[in-house]
Amino acid sequence: MSRPRSNAAVEANNIIFGLNDLSSSDDSADENLTDDEEDIVTVDDESDAIISDQSDEEGVQENYILNQNMISKNGEEIWSTLPSVNAAKPRAQNIIRQPTGPTRFAAQVCGQSVDTAFKLFITPEMIRIIVNCINAEARRIRLEGWVDTTVNELELGVLLLAGVFHSKNQSIKELWSKLDGIPIFSTSMQRDRFVNLRRCIRFDERETRNQRRFEDKFAPLRNIMEMFTTKCKSNYNPSAYLTVDEQLVTFRGRCPFKIFIPTKPGKYGMKIWILCDAETSYCINLQPYIGRVNGVRDVGQGTRVVLELTDHLNGSGRHITADNFFTNIHLARALLGRKMTYTGTIKKNKGEIPKKLLPALH
Repeated sequence: MSRPRSNAAVEANNIIFGLNDLSSSDDSADENLTDDEEDIVTVDDESDAIISDQSDEEGVQENYILNQNMISKNGEEIWSTLPSVNAAKPRAQNIIRQPTGPTRFAAQVCGQSVDTAFKLFITPEMIRIIVNCINAEARRIRLEGWVDTTVNELELGVLLLAGVFHSKNQSIKELWSKLDGIPIFSTSMQRDRFVNLRRCIRFDERETRNQRRFEDKFAPLRNIMEMFTTKCKSNYNPSAYLTVDEQLVTFRGRCPFKIFIPTKPGKYGMKIWILCDAETSYCINLQPYIGRVNGVRDVGQGTRVVLELTDHLNGSGRHITADNFFTNIHLARALLGRKMTYTGTIKKNKGEIPKKLLPALH
């Protein structure tokens, strides 16, 4: 309906209200209506028709909108079947202002030598802490013939060499064997010395461990782990696309948070949440899974893990991808509030999914 006709209807109502006032002073006014006054009454009837037509159109439009949307199972979310159309400039969630790759300082250091690149992540400060803990442990157990180790000795990286030669499953005797061993191991360090170092290696002070472990199961490794993750975050600018997932570090020793995952190749070990760059597989941040704290269940664990791993990227415009363990609508909204976006699979038993989508989910 055009706007002038609506205005005419309003004016007609005002005229009728005036006629009603006149009729109160003269009871015979209704019997002496002129043709013009009857026309005015006709206009009022037409205004009612206009209002009725508008309400019918609104009802049709409302039904049309409802047909384009789906209500979630819990009745709290509305899903649209039509893609949103936005012709405006890109939102801040999609704008990356940092160049991808090593930081300027890290790129300069990595170009000098392999040793300097290694020290970007395993810093001299971390090595000194480990050296002091090893010497303290050797004196505590009164290891026979022990000579305190030094920073230079620990920096040899014999354990890393075992990984380079894919020899992690070989015994120490085989690695140091004169017949079929690898010569670089025997020339770098005596076998008995390596055995003693590996026996005494520690990453924290044993005197205060019990007190710290009461509050944190990961206390024996917490300090070194946090120093390492800090370097991982500060030495690299991630790309626009990141992933969050779990990794099982194979371990069968004594550990209060060792878990069993039958679908993993190693099955037993320590689970670690990891944030990685989707383009380069670079580890940006990591967090150990230590199980329940004081017997309290970690409700909303997936959301908490993603938000904590990406906390230092707040407002960076990155896009996060994860599997159905982490995915829920509350996480997506929380990341959007941090100017980040999210993509992930979702479990079909989630309450925020409309029933119309369930036949398509497997």
